[in-house]
Amino acid sequence: MSEGALTLGYVEWHRELCGDGPTLLFIHATGFHGCIWDQIVRRLPARHTICIDMHGHGRSTGTAVSHWRIFCEDLTGFIEALDLSRIVAVGHSMGGHAAIAAAAAFQQRFRNLILIDPVVMPPELHDRIETIFPEGYLHPSSKRRRDFQSIEEMIARFEDRSPYSLFTPKNA
Repeated sequence: MSEGALTLGYVEWHRELCGDGPTLLFIHATGFHGCIWDQIVRRLPARHTICIDMHGHGRSTGTAVSHWRIFCEDLTGFIEALDLSRIVAVGHSMGGHAAIAAAAAFQQRFRNLILIDPVVMPPELHDRIETIFPEGYLHPSSKRRRDFQSIEEMIARFEDRSPYSLFTPKNA
């Protein structure tokens, strides 16, 4: 999906089932991408499923994000552009945060939220957010390297680091 200079990448599974039941919408954490969900989706019964690459992640374009509201705005725009409904959103960390915001904006489009370690702040901090994260603040995850010459280079970079060192290699 592309809006202006921003292009959001996504992988769609079982498009032929769109409208036959809920759409599963998987939203990753900062520093990840939509394909992080592949092994989970492969083990689920066939359902219309979308795994999105959020702003500046995976195959999506976009520069460093200074405020998570951008992820929320991008996700609501994505949902509108694809006219998704009966959504069951699965969001991890920042993905959970964005899923909550999208569900609040489009309550009629959502059936359920499954949130894994969502980033949710107490209401009393909402009024102080600009002092906690001043304009121009870049989350440390925005400094992570996102481009590699090959998959092998990326694997070599992360294979000995936690939590990646806990992953089971695909060919094991």
